[in-house]
Amino acid sequence: MLKYSVVAVDFDGTLTIKDEYPNVGELNLLAIEYLKKYKELGGKLILFTCRTDYALLVAVSACEKHGLYFDAINNDLDETINNWLTKHPESSISNKPCYDMLIDDKNYPCCFRGIDWVTLSYELLKEV
Repeated sequence: MLKYSVVAVDFDGTLTIKDEYPNVGELNLLAIEYLKKYKELGGKLILFTCRTDYALLVAVSACEKHGLYFDAINNDLDETINNWLTKHPESSISNKPCYDMLIDDKNYPCCFRGIDWVTLSYELLKEV
């Protein structure tokens, strides 16, 4: 069982080498390979990006061309929503997805040093 069962990941500057919004630019193939391995081990992956409309479709398509598929996009997992509503039927759903790890180039300390995908992979693929 993975230590982090749900991971949210940004696109621009995280799954790409640099932020070239609204274009895609060069994908970070090392990052994509680690995330594919994470999914193979049973992890759930949420694409959590500010992209919308056509720019979002282009980003998702670029990832899918490299075999990276998401369980949710800018939204919570269906099972998380269903569990929440079952436990709290009087409540509404937050815009913020529930996740165990967020990978984002704007996240501390990545915003200063960048994302070290090799080191991050040890934590991402950790099992308990």
